[in-house]
Amino acid sequence: MKAPKGVWPLVLVAPLLVAAASCLGGSRHPLSDEKTSTIDGRLVGRWRAADDSYSGTFVVSRLGASRLEAASLEKSPGGEQEKYSLFTTSIGSHSYMSVGSVAEKGRAAVEAGYRIVEYSLPDKDTLVIRDMDEEKVTAAIKAKELRGKAESHNEYAWLFGWIPVPYTTTSVMIDDSPKALVRYVQKHADDCFEKTAMLTLKREK
Repeated sequence: MKAPKGVWPLVLVAPLLVAAASCLGGSRHPLSDEKTSTIDGRLVGRWRAADDSYSGTFVVSRLGASRLEAASLEKSPGGEQEKYSLFTTSIGSHSYMSVGSVAEKGRAAVEAGYRIVEYSLPDKDTLVIRDMDEEKVTAAIKAKELRGKAESHNEYAWLFGWIPVPYTTTSVMIDDSPKALVRYVQKHADDCFEKTAMLTLKREK
């Protein structure tokens, strides 16, 4: 699953092929919050995608003592500016970010929750972001290691505009507490996030 996360992966190889798609909806709670987060000052600045995966530019700035905010310089078709609140924390040698949409009236994340990602800076001008592995999260939910929901839905795509192609999407949402999330990440730090980068950003100077 690759960024932007609003897009579900769909593989269409031939008509009548049943393709599997999945979307990690995120977490109801952040991995760290205003009391437990530590701002990573390395993230402050202007960033844009290193390739064509995303064309926008985000400005990351401090928002209080324990939170960052990422604001898009480009506006949506409806004239709205995309904003995200960022809680950052470190567990062991890994750095994590809980990304939540900023409500129009206030700074709290909306009810949709947070996207928990792992990030690293190979150098001061490169930011590599990796998403949670939805297959591992789904398995953890089914094994009751994490509380959450994994629901499958039958969908159709249209090949050439008129040939229906059935496929299945699976949406995953973690409902567990921040403490349970920390325990899970501590235990599975080396394999609960995707090995391939969801997004690589470069700092604009």
